Amino acid sequence: AVNCDELLQPKVRAAREAYPDYSLVIVGHSLGAGTATMLGLRWRAAGVWPDLQVVAFGSPPLLSSAKLVDETKEYITTILHADDFVSRWSLGTCVDFVRAGHALASVEGVCDQIISANLAFSDGSPQEVACARERSRD
Repeated sequence: AVNCDELLQPKVRAAREAYPDYSLVIVGHSLGAGTATMLGLRWRAAGVWPDLQVVAFGSPPLLSSAKLVDETKEYITTILHADDFVSRWSLGTCVDFVRAGHALASVEGVCDQIISANLAFSDGSPQEVACARERSRD
């Protein structure tokens, strides 16, 4: 968002001066929704386009403060699908996955079962599981 801000802000300010009656809506999807949200926050705060709106589809979680969510609800609209991976991912999720991976790795035979179940070409034979396990260590 910072790079986009530096690149686009002068052009957007010029457009605001040339077309003061126009409105601006920043739209993005997935990581682009995160960028759109950050640009909206930055440009509102800097007065670039004071009445801009943001529409974010499937945005990653960015606004972790209830106060900030309340302050931005008039100009940031986020549309999410209940099962969207991106909008549910967070630092906490990363930590949970690492912990779960460590716990699973400590259970005898679980790594072999996961590897064989997730290899489409595998017939689950001990040779293929051993080969896949060696590749996963590299």
